[in-house]
Amino acid sequence: MLEYSIEYLWKIVAHDDQGNSTEGPVWGFTTEEQSVGFICGDMLIDSRDGQSYGTKQIGEQCWMAENLAYLPTVDPSAEGSRTEAYYYVRDYQGTDIEEAKTTSNFKLTVYFTIDLPHLLHAPKVGA
Repeated sequence: MLEYSIEYLWKIVAHDDQGNSTEGPVWGFTTEEQSVGFICGDMLIDSRDGQSYGTKQIGEQCWMAENLAYLPTVDPSAEGSRTEAYYYVRDYQGTDIEEAKTTSNFKLTVYFTIDLPHLLHAPKVGA
């Protein structure tokens, strides 16, 4: 396998049965630089459901320009946990994913036991 950003050279040398040889020219090429893949400002495509999201550069960080709409399951919004992930739509009390996506409050809220202020680079209240 070829590597990125490398110059490869070769030359053909022909030999006959009488001990003579003839050299051809040196040929070569340079492989391309490795693609960055994603550049902030590009659309981010969620491979789980095909949803696309705009992105925006803020300082040195890349942020999603809109809320995540991935909803693999839906739980009644009256339920919740500090240790388990819950996916729910505000004020929706059912469990039908497609029905929940049609409501005007379709937004994703996930509870995890992680330090969200640190994760979001926001100061903690009272800090």
